This record gives sequence, C-alpha cells and structure tokens, in this order.
Amino acid sequence: MTLTIVFDLDGTLVDTAADVAALINPMLAGLGRGTLTPAEAASCFGLGAAKFVERALNLVPGPALSDAALTDLMARFGAVYATALPVHSRPFAHVPETLADCRARGWRMAVCTNKPARATETLLSALDLIGYFDAISGGDSAPARKPDPVHVLDAINRAGGNRTRAILVGDSETDAAAGRAAGVPTILVEGGYTQQNLTALGATRIVPGFAGLADLLAELDPGRDR
Repeated sequence: MTLTIVFDLDGTLVDTAADVAALINPMLAGLGRGTLTPAEAASCFGLGAAKFVERALNLVPGPALSDAALTDLMARFGAVYATALPVHSRPFAHVPETLADCRARGWRMAVCTNKPARATETLLSALDLIGYFDAISGGDSAPARKPDPVHVLDAINRAGGNRTRAILVGDSETDAAAGRAAGVPTILVEGGYTQQNLTALGATRIVPGFAGLADLLAELDPGRDR
C-alpha cells in the first residue's frame, strides 16, 4: 500500500483569490454594493461557494438583500464559478516541482476541496496540474464537505489509497479540523487564506511553503519503516 497525499486547493496549491474577486465583484456592484479586494475575497474562502457569498456580503456595504435576491446571487455566482477559466490564478511557489517529486516517488495524490468538482477540474487543467492527481473530491462529490472527515476519506478512497497511510496538506482551520477528524497527519502551509494563527490549529506540522515538502511527507509517512 503506497502513501496517499491529499491536497487542499485554494490557498494551498493555487492562489485563486484575484479570479474569484473578479467573478463576484460585478454581481455585488450590480446590487449597489461595494466590491472585494483579492485579500478580502481570500478571507471568505473555506466552506464552499454559498458560504463564500454570505461572507462576501458581510464584508461590503450596500442595501440589504431579500431571501429571493440572496438565493439568486448564490445561484448566479455558483454557475459562473463552476465554469470560469482562470485568468490571474497561479500555483504557489514550488507546487509543480513538488507534485512532480511526489509522483516520481510513486505516491498517490488527490485533491480535496470545497470548490465544486467541475470548477476544480477546469482550474487544474488550465494550469497543467491535473495530470498529477489520481482523484478529485470536490464540494459536490461526497456526502459532506470539509471539515467533515467523510470528505477527506472520500478523496483517499477515490485515489485508491487507505486512511492508515495518508497525509493531508492544507492551509486553513477547515483543513486542520478535517484531517484531525479523519485521523490522518496534517501539514499546514503558511501564506494561504486562513485568518487564524496556524499554531493554534493542532496540525502535525506547519511549513513556510512547498520547498522541501516531499521530504517532510516521506518523514511523516505513517507506513514507512522506522
């Protein structure tokens, strides 16, 4: 049984904040509201598209929305978000090299993200990263989403792995909680989108970036010889 690495997407593998801000801002402006900077958009990530819209509305001033208007905004954003091609999104430093290193070591790899699966596939394909992954578990792929452990376990299973020899790599409190609940070692990468102090989240390790990450994954492999 080989090691399976499960990666979060937004804020971990890819910096997508500018593109997401560009998608939501025309909708917010059309409602007479303010718009988001990429950093503000990043602070709204973590629990899927609907929660992103709710958090975005709480950040920008403007007229209150009726329930019907809120439902319509969520539907419109979800539809655009699922199909939009990346313009500004880029992998974080050393991500492609790390994925290539993991693949060379024979490990399985999966993406576990609250982003819809279709949007995830579109993004990874456009950035020439999709070929590294054995599976994608999006926010609409499993019975529940992160931080529920079933989402992490779904990603592991789709990749043909086993929970007893898997590691989760993420950037946020959502990832830390999901990994802990799933019973897998969790590495949090600094520089992502979380608003919390990473040291307070109970991760197995915290790293400044992807440089040297493959060696750390080998060190933490629950199934390696000790």
